[in-house]
Amino acid sequence: EGVDTFDKIDLRTSQNYAWSIGDPRNTMLRDVFSRDTQRDMGQPFTRSRYYHLYLNGMYWGLFQTQERSEARFASDYLGGDAEDYDVIKVNTENWQYRIEATDGDFNLWFEIWKMSQSGFSSNENYYKLEGKDAYGDPLAGGEIYVDIDNLIDYMLSIFYTGNFDAPTSSFGGNQGPNNFFAINNRNNKSEGFVFFNHDAEHSMFAVETSPGIGLYEDRVNLADNSYGPDMEVSDFSAFHPQWLHHKLTDNAEYRVRFMDRANEQVSAYGVLSPDSNLERLNERADEIYNAMIAESARWGDARRGTSNPFTRNDNWAPHVDKIRDDFFPFRTNILIEQLKEGGLYSDLDAPVVSMDGNIIEDRIISVDGPSTVLIKNPNATSTIYYTRDGSDPRSPGGGFSPGAISGSLSQLEVDFSGSGTLKSRIHYGGEWSALKELRLISTNEDYSGLHVTELHYHPDDLIIEEDTIEGKDMEFIEFKNIGSSAIALGGLILDSAVYYEFPAEEVLAPGQFHVVASKPSKFYLRYGMLASGNFSKNFSNGGEEVLLEDRDGNEIIRFTYSDDPPWPSEPDGEGNSLVSAEPNPTGDPAEAAYWAKSYHIGGSPFADEPFSSSDGPGNPGIEDIRVYPNPASDQLNIELRMNEAGQEAMIMMYGMNGNLVHKEVIYGNSTIQLSGLNLASGVYLIRIQTEEQVHTRKIVFR
Repeated sequence: EGVDTFDKIDLRTSQNYAWSIGDPRNTMLRDVFSRDTQRDMGQPFTRSRYYHLYLNGMYWGLFQTQERSEARFASDYLGGDAEDYDVIKVNTENWQYRIEATDGDFNLWFEIWKMSQSGFSSNENYYKLEGKDAYGDPLAGGEIYVDIDNLIDYMLSIFYTGNFDAPTSSFGGNQGPNNFFAINNRNNKSEGFVFFNHDAEHSMFAVETSPGIGLYEDRVNLADNSYGPDMEVSDFSAFHPQWLHHKLTDNAEYRVRFMDRANEQVSAYGVLSPDSNLERLNERADEIYNAMIAESARWGDARRGTSNPFTRNDNWAPHVDKIRDDFFPFRTNILIEQLKEGGLYSDLDAPVVSMDGNIIEDRIISVDGPSTVLIKNPNATSTIYYTRDGSDPRSPGGGFSPGAISGSLSQLEVDFSGSGTLKSRIHYGGEWSALKELRLISTNEDYSGLHVTELHYHPDDLIIEEDTIEGKDMEFIEFKNIGSSAIALGGLILDSAVYYEFPAEEVLAPGQFHVVASKPSKFYLRYGMLASGNFSKNFSNGGEEVLLEDRDGNEIIRFTYSDDPPWPSEPDGEGNSLVSAEPNPTGDPAEAAYWAKSYHIGGSPFADEPFSSSDGPGNPGIEDIRVYPNPASDQLNIELRMNEAGQEAMIMMYGMNGNLVHKEVIYGNSTIQLSGLNLASGVYLIRIQTEEQVHTRKIVFR
């Protein structure tokens, strides 16, 4: 569990609710529960264990260790060096409650503050936080300021527990910051700030506990607080995560994203469901059940006298039971209503999916053959929309994505031959429900459609201003599903030259890519995209074996690349990558003929090559191309001048997520009626392919 050694660690015990000061409400659980909740959400968290503390032979009762969420902690768990990190926390000296940088500096946090001052109602400002352009597409040279999903999960943990002392405090009228840590690696532009629960003892009360109000404590709607002062942050010295969240709620895309994550966390088997919360609490309560007897012996009579001491059975256990019996069973639904009031949860219920008559609550299920998923609409009037390609049925802006399929008002069936991804929402009157995602993982996977399509084994060094990034840090390998069915990648292992274990949940839809990089942070810096994964070791510049195996050790792909003729020489340090000669290769990657040099320096990760190796003057095919207007709105004109009369060209239009939205064959000129394609505003790729050539053009649709 965690690291083996500590540079700094906190030793904590009950303070405000402690038997040592005569308070009967000691549970020793609330603080640890809050951090364990971040753990179960899959977020970074600080670990704790319970101990009996002796100082010079004298017993001081039950204590807990907590990892100190500062720079050394961050480098241990998040990578990089301790010197790379900014750590923002609250300084309470002289009761001023102002933020400080205990490691690094304030620079990026101040930039976020300035952005929050401008507001996030526009998608341009919102997406900038994630290093994207105004349409939500990856932007080379961009920087991720905040891990948005981490912020949402952090706020959900605050909202659920009713923590009225973090990251702003009711004790101060919600006017300043308290009890949070924000951490960012300033040298890694691909991640952004993450947030940590800290000191959460003022939480999970079923009865009024001043200044909290108990079970109905509402930390969601502090900007319109019905039982106390409204939350306010007037200057940078008080800037905290909840104020950032509050400003972000002006943006519709953020609200939908919050709704989706909230729906997942409060679902029947979600992290914030009553059963999950009870299991988490009981695990810790069982750890200290016997230890509370010793705590009682040390402090039970400190303020009560020996005739009526605080004891485990008479005091600790009843207060733990109040959380179990009076808080957990009701709090999830109370939270949902509070989120609805704040515009962070839809009045439309999310779809219900089932298989063989059994409702599926988990996000991932195993299947051993063809299966049928039933999508049911639990709402009275509305329509089901779903996708099978991994995309969201809802497009940015609230429209319908190109891959969205509409169904009936009540229920519909979706057939799968094996693995697959199903994403569904309910739509009515311009409003969308939360997303319901289901991933089917075949226990007998067919990997015949999985091919290697790009290998950057010897990148050249990259110079950015005064910094040089070594070429080995920008190595990557790309895999593509060229088949007609989805492929579950969980259990696959890339071994020999480099080592990488594919994520258990990964399902690759037809036409999609999985790119594994040497250093994801450097990959992001160059390409503006997040790598699918991170391999260890490096590729040899002179060539070596690459082996991909399944979970049972069966060979999926094996080849040895080379820099000797007839293999292309340019990928060996001249800037090009090694790419498959065909967009959907069918040959053997162990043969040189399978490969070509990339058209662009640096290659084209997550995309087919824009030109084939045979493209050039004098070849049969296209002599000239005009694609206009750009930006486009109602229609798009494509004019081709062919080298040979009567030659056909295939026109394919893709969204930046790889979804095919239009396809047709033309013999010179064509007009695409964009208004009839239900497109979302954004950037699209036009692929123009003849028998000998492949061209691409990028257009903006508005």
